[in-house]
Amino acid sequence: RLLRLGFVADFISEPVLIGFKAGIGLVIVVDQIPKLLGMHFPKGPFFHNVLAIIQNIPHASVATAAVGILMVLLLLGMEHRFPRAPAPLIAVAVGIIGVWLLNLTAHGVAIVGAVPTGLPPVTVPDPTMMERLWPEALGIALMSFTETIAAGRAFTQVGEHAPAANRELTATGLANLGGAFLGAMAAGGGTTQTAVNRLSGARSQLAGLVTALASLGTMR
Repeated sequence: RLLRLGFVADFISEPVLIGFKAGIGLVIVVDQIPKLLGMHFPKGPFFHNVLAIIQNIPHASVATAAVGILMVLLLLGMEHRFPRAPAPLIAVAVGIIGVWLLNLTAHGVAIVGAVPTGLPPVTVPDPTMMERLWPEALGIALMSFTETIAAGRAFTQVGEHAPAANRELTATGLANLGGAFLGAMAAGGGTTQTAVNRLSGARSQLAGLVTALASLGTMR
């Protein structure tokens, strides 16, 4: 914030944003298709994943595909008939109940399973590692900030204010500063998460707070 490096975001041109939006859509679709069809293969670059999906179609799980397609149809139907209803939450609830009642795990439908509980311990980062890690950390910070701003601007609708670059840079920095004491992964704006947030009707920072509190409650 002191260096006012948010101006870097001004170099993201409109053609870049348009290409970024198109790329987001393709990457999200290719990333989710294996989960939708119950496929399992090592992930790699984009075109590797596309080829792997085609090759693994004969090994797709019929039960998983049926559940996934039904959930998609439920989401689309509710968005059309009941646009104000929390369609994602309802779809998740229906999916959980359906898998439990029909014992679909016995038919190859994968579930999340047991989630470790409890908060991670607070530890002080080792300062001796800073000299060794700062080049990689600088690159990660630049990519994280660029994707955060690009995702924010890509999902900004007509009439809404574009994300303030310096504020986003400050927020991302503070989040990573706090996460460093908890052993967290590098934080930043994600395209898939932003898309889900937008689809769920998020309009302000309160959505992030609700997500954080819900995650905290689950971990406890």
